[in-house]
Parts: sequence; C-alpha cells; structure tokens
Amino acid sequence: MLQAHNIVKSFTTDTTTNVLKGVTIDIQQGDFTCIVGRSGSGKSTMLNILSTLLRPNSGNVVYNGLDLGKVSVNKINKIRQNDFSVIFQSFHLFPYLSVLENVLLPYLSEVTPVSKKSRAHAMQIIERVGLKGKEDRLPGKLSGGEQQRVSIARALVKQPKILFADEPTGSLDIKTGKDIIELLKELNSEGLTIVMVTHALEYTSYADTVIEMKDGQICGEIHEIAGSA
Repeated sequence: MLQAHNIVKSFTTDTTTNVLKGVTIDIQQGDFTCIVGRSGSGKSTMLNILSTLLRPNSGNVVYNGLDLGKVSVNKINKIRQNDFSVIFQSFHLFPYLSVLENVLLPYLSEVTPVSKKSRAHAMQIIERVGLKGKEDRLPGKLSGGEQQRVSIARALVKQPKILFADEPTGSLDIKTGKDIIELLKELNSEGLTIVMVTHALEYTSYADTVIEMKDGQICGEIHEIAGSA
C-alpha cells in the first residue's frame, strides 16, 4: 500500500545533520504499524515523509503504485487531503471553534458550503470517538483526552485510507493515553490503516508490525516486543 525506499533526509543550519540514512519501510493495507525509537532516532521525520509533509533528499515513496516523487504538487495535495490524515502530540484545535466546527475544518477549504450530509457525517464521527453530546463545547472545556479525540475525529471526517499518528499520547496521562490507543486499535480493526510513532513500548502490543529506529536507520521489525509488551 505504502512503501518508502532508501530514504535519506538531512537538515542544514550552521551544520548538516543526517536524520535518515537509507530507510526502507513497507506499510501493508489494514495494518497497525508502530515505529519506535528514542528521541532523535528519526522516527517522526520518517512519519512526516511517509505522510508527504516532508520530501526526502533522496529515495522514493510509493503509494498504491504511484511514485510520489514524480507527481505534481497538486496531486500530492489531493492525496494528502483525501487519502492521508495526521494527528499529533499537540491537538492543534482552534480554541474559539466548537468541537463540531473543529471537526468540520477539512471541509472549509472547499468552494461549496458545508453540506447537511457532511455535518451529519461529522456528528457520526464525533459520536464514534466517544464525544456524543459535546459537539457544541469549546476545546478549553474539554480534558486533554477529549481534545485528542476531537483531533482524531477531524482526521477521520474525510474517511482517509491511512491515519498517521505522531506521539498521539505524548501530552496525556497513562490511563488517558491507553484509552486513545485502544480507540485507534478499534478504528484499525474496522479497516483503517494506521502508522504510529511512539517512544512508549507499552503500546506496541496493539500493533501488527513494530519497527525500531536508531540513529536514522531501521534496526529491524521487532514483533517479539509487540508480543510481550
């Protein structure tokens, strides 16, 4: 479904830092893939390249047979808008918009007004993530876990093929973080492909495939960690 081949990425300020050093990853449709590693291992940069938020210096990313390095910016944007969604450690909610309005944000870039059908779909997603009855609340009136659920609902509203999650529990306490991971696993069991970056090994038990990164390289697929966490 999604493959990254020999990805190299560096960042240059006063000096050049080589963040990814020839990384190859194969994401299977319907899988829950977990990328783990210590801070600075390159895992978040890899997720940003897989989700098209960053371009590699070299190597290629292939989505359903399409080499994303050889298509137009408009095509990349369409894939990002329609097929990929990303959630982050920070919730990125608009504080003066309600839960429903935040969830509807992906529709606001379109020329036509938000339809009744889209609103009804958004309400279904809000209920699915456990926020029924809270659609009119502002983010400041929600707990951290509830705010992350809003960001997940917003990511789901356009029915993506792949959900990318970058440290989605990083701002949450242990119990709330586990609730969010369990929600992601439920969504995965319904057919959603998920790629999650985390430093918390206790969450690898929810994954089908666990990949460890160290110093910008893949150490290997470590299914045994997933089985014992």
